[in-house]
Amino acid sequence: MAFRAMVEVTQRVAAAARTPVLIRGESGTGKERVAQAIHSLSPRARGPWVTLNCSAIAEGLLESEMFGHEKGAFTDARSGKRGLLELADGGTLFLDEIGDLAPALQPKLLRAIETQTFRRVGGQREIRVDVRFVAATNRNLAAMVKTGAFREDLYYRLNVAGIDVPPLRERRSDILPLARHFLGEATTTMGVPTAALAAGVPALLEAYDWPGNIRELRNVIERAVILAGGGGIRPDHLPKEILARAAASPGAASDAALTLEQLEKRHIRAALERCGGNKTHAARELGITRVTLRSKIRQYALVEFLDEPASGAPLESS
Repeated sequence: MAFRAMVEVTQRVAAAARTPVLIRGESGTGKERVAQAIHSLSPRARGPWVTLNCSAIAEGLLESEMFGHEKGAFTDARSGKRGLLELADGGTLFLDEIGDLAPALQPKLLRAIETQTFRRVGGQREIRVDVRFVAATNRNLAAMVKTGAFREDLYYRLNVAGIDVPPLRERRSDILPLARHFLGEATTTMGVPTAALAAGVPALLEAYDWPGNIRELRNVIERAVILAGGGGIRPDHLPKEILARAAASPGAASDAALTLEQLEKRHIRAALERCGGNKTHAARELGITRVTLRSKIRQYALVEFLDEPASGAPLESS
């Protein structure tokens, strides 16, 4: 699966403590979480973790924010200031929305990555640091290189280790675990009783394409907890966009009318099909033991997944 492959690549990349990393993915897919994982799993974990959003600061201030400045470097520079690059010494500097970095700053960043040295704005002294650069973008940097909007040499320097974060619609098996995680977070934060997803809701969540990805899912769950007022999350607590998607899909729309047992049977069958009948993997995905899964298979007469006897003895199917 794309997500599992991404996790494996992230773990390997994290071990290379100096290698620059470029994380690509749609907005809301959790690119910053991946960057944090790279830092936490690396030999730099005890060093500083510093973030800079390249689209959130005006171009005129971004250089000072990144590299720092000396006293008198510009009108309001009444004293010297250390930049984020200097503060990240010994750790990781995360550059979010790197595709929005001003062209004038791109060669300066490239030099800092290659030489691990830089000068503060208005300064003459070379400052040496030991920083790992991790950047993220939801833009197509390769296309920007072709149009001249992004430097080719900087792109290839950052993309030494590239990681693609798949959108949520391509990892539907993660939707319900994430939804339940956010549900627990929301009920704890809001101080309301622990809530559950009522019948019909899981199927509706899995059928939706989540254009806003994980960020959208979190917001939907938080809103539903507020509307539920301490009760279970029902279909009518979900946004109209999700219900409209269900209305366009007869199978998903009918889920709201199914019993809990019917929904569970459908969910278990779908997990087994996704895992190619591998009960160990399906049980892990469902969050139950393999013994419980085998019991459910017999209970719901999912005959195509039943263990078949051979030579008088039952075969164990993983």
